[in-house]
Amino acid sequence: MYIVPPTARFAQIFFMWHTGALRTFLSATNCPKVPHSNAAQFAIGIILHMSIDKLHPIELDWFGASLPCPPLWAMAIENDILALRGMVGSPPISTEHDSDGSFIEGLWEADVVELFLSNPKTGFYVEFNLGPRGAWWCCAFDSPRLRCADGAKRINGVQTRATCLERCWDSAMSIPLKSLPNALAFDAGATLANITFCLGRPQQFITLADLGGGEPDFHRPDKWIPINKILAL
Repeated sequence: MYIVPPTARFAQIFFMWHTGALRTFLSATNCPKVPHSNAAQFAIGIILHMSIDKLHPIELDWFGASLPCPPLWAMAIENDILALRGMVGSPPISTEHDSDGSFIEGLWEADVVELFLSNPKTGFYVEFNLGPRGAWWCCAFDSPRLRCADGAKRINGVQTRATCLERCWDSAMSIPLKSLPNALAFDAGATLANITFCLGRPQQFITLADLGGGEPDFHRPDKWIPINKILAL
């Protein structure tokens, strides 16, 4: 896993603060938001208001190059809701219809934070995409890149929030565990997971798990990480 050491983490946070991006970011994320269900609102609220030093950077891109401003991520489970957050300190690139709560395929063609969840016993997995302005998408797969017959469809209860500014963006989503496909058999002690980003132009590919190199390909569930280890970071 490409986890930046604490000293570099604080250096990156200081850089964002010094440039003013972080100060603008933190004030913007405290603005009133569209109401969501109580459980989802609670889960997103926790992850959006956690201390900035508890977010985790990914410091290298797919090819091992250092990122000048590594994206930050956080993930938590509260009240049977899984919450994901991605925070990026560079100007956002969005697809045309990226807006809070919209369900759009193709978010990976612009900036996106992604979550992958896999059943290690069967190889079944689900991919979640979240854009800078709060659009999201998900799809279920029977095996790497082989979509289920009804794979790309909304999952009930998913909520998103986003703050998208000129120089940075911060998106979060909440996913009710009970709404995940039965075939995933979600188990915090066994499910495999990965968090990835596609960012910038030309696009950079960034992954929490070490997926083995070669051409960029996030669809390698055999190399993902037990979700309990990610949650414990």
